[in-house]
Amino acid sequence: MPDSRPNDEPPRAPQSNSLSESVLLLERFQSGDAAAATELFERFSSRLASLVQSRLSRKLARRLDAEDVVYSAYRSFFVRTRDGQLNVDEPGDLWRLLAQMTLNKLYRGAARHNADRRSLDREQ
Repeated sequence: MPDSRPNDEPPRAPQSNSLSESVLLLERFQSGDAAAATELFERFSSRLASLVQSRLSRKLARRLDAEDVVYSAYRSFFVRTRDGQLNVDEPGDLWRLLAQMTLNKLYRGAARHNADRRSLDREQ
């Protein structure tokens, strides 16, 4: 089970001048620029994977891969952004949004793997 509860605040955005570039990348993606999607993924994916890894217990890490959680979060992010459901106005908002979406995916995965029939406690 992750070390934190689902209502935890996501980590703060890393301090960097490149964060304002993230907002521009998001705008490019929303305009149909596929290269912007790749850049958005590359910009944050390793930090998001580290975030997930830091919240995984040893038992859960045997069943749930940090990169898979990140991929799932990005998939949802890109679909929802394309459909106009997500807006990012401030530079740090993009990191916070991606971090929260990723943590939510982790928590749902943890809950699924801790359900009675799949419980990690049943393993030796």
